[in-house]
Amino acid sequence: MIPPYVNTIKNSTQGTSSIANDIKRTLDQAVEHIVNLQKKTETRNIIRKFKKIFDTSSPTIALTPIHHTTPTGDHPRINSVPYRGSLQQQQGLKKIIDQLEKSNQTRLSSSPWSSPVLLIKKKG
Repeated sequence: MIPPYVNTIKNSTQGTSSIANDIKRTLDQAVEHIVNLQKKTETRNIIRKFKKIFDTSSPTIALTPIHHTTPTGDHPRINSVPYRGSLQQQQGLKKIIDQLEKSNQTRLSSSPWSSPVLLIKKKG
């Protein structure tokens, strides 16, 4: 179990009909300010046509041919040791990292540069 103070990647585990209702409700809210009925219908149709762009039920990645580098020059590397954490925090962090790797949002690195991760309890 991930502790309540850890933000997680949101993957929907709801039933299909529940997701459809959520999407319909969100769509209704997105166009409720449009007074002209024809414009409202046109906007709904455009959103439906490109619904994959608005899908937030699973993480998506924009694939681009651009390669990014961070020039560091002759600066000595910065390498910090991880902060200590409870076993529960370590397990929660591992689960988050595994999810990020599985969804190709991050990957293992062999870089000599590193910085620690800090878990902060959510307010509220």
